[in-house]
Amino acid sequence: MCWRRISLFLDHSRGNIACARIPVGSGVCGTAVAEERILCINNVHSFNGHIVCDTASNSEIVLPVRINNTVVGAL
Repeated sequence: MCWRRISLFLDHSRGNIACARIPVGSGVCGTAVAEERILCINNVHSFNGHIVCDTASNSEIVLPVRINNTVVGAL
């Protein structure tokens, strides 16, 4: 996912299409970008503010992508 200051936008996906837009600070992906840190959530159903994009997903790991110490997206 790449971001444009206030939202993350899906750039590439494999399998089920996830949410195409996620506000920075929302859900697991948006929180990882806002806090500029890796998040590994074993049970997304217990994560406050989890955005359900795929009901089959039970866990998520999000890695912010940086260029020159600036977060520019997430994997």
